[in-house]
Amino acid sequence: MDLGLATKSSRVGWLNRLIGSANTRPLAPASAGLAISSSMPLSLLGPAPVTNWSLDRFNLTIADAVWNDYNQAFLNMYDRNDGLRNAYVKGMSNEVNTFVKSQKSGGGQETAAQSAVRLLSKPNGLNIAVIEITGWDSHVNILTNSGTNSALSILNETLGTLSAGLKNYWKDTMIVVATEFGRTLKPNGAKGTDHGTGTIGFVIGGAINGGRIVGSSMYPGLTNLGFDNARDLKPLNDLRSFIRVPLQEMYKLTDNNFEKVLPGVKDVPPFNVMK
Repeated sequence: MDLGLATKSSRVGWLNRLIGSANTRPLAPASAGLAISSSMPLSLLGPAPVTNWSLDRFNLTIADAVWNDYNQAFLNMYDRNDGLRNAYVKGMSNEVNTFVKSQKSGGGQETAAQSAVRLLSKPNGLNIAVIEITGWDSHVNILTNSGTNSALSILNETLGTLSAGLKNYWKDTMIVVATEFGRTLKPNGAKGTDHGTGTIGFVIGGAINGGRIVGSSMYPGLTNLGFDNARDLKPLNDLRSFIRVPLQEMYKLTDNNFEKVLPGVKDVPPFNVMK
């Protein structure tokens, strides 16, 4: 789904193609899309201008030596100007204190959601952002794996922050929750799950007719998996069919332009998830 293609025939992500095809509001002259993640997600890779923020830059426990080098370089640069040096020390103290408080109240991903709200809410600001949430790779002891529980909590908090913070723009907002791949539903020998195929996705927003399960086939349940030796969930639908109508309407894309964003989508039967 990162590429928005049926096959891995390109290294340009679908969101990057959307930025190149739509009249998106730029964050700055050098950037029209933002990822708040540890690295640039494949969905945003490509020739259109995008940028990547990593919130780990304030986490001194992760990159202590690198951070201290940068900090000392700035202190040396401002060494002969007490005004600039004091302003820098005060500013960085505020930044670190804010980060520590955010960690206690909800963690780095909550801060990512708050940052996205601030940028998306600006009248002439950003309108495409990606937030990465990790911790789903539960190969061992999934029932006691705190990483999976934490990821679910972070996802819940992130969606709550986005919906509350963007309430004035909710009718023009669409949130897509998607993953690279699913997980097997039957456990492996280590009481965990392996990389699987079928999974779920969410489309959320003020213009979305939500609260329902949609697709060409209803959810088959867990009793008759019938895929990969009855360990995996068979994929029944193409996620592109659910985002096709809202994307085209929200960005006023012609059929020809939209075909550039999601090549081959004309052959995918659309589901109208709009109200």
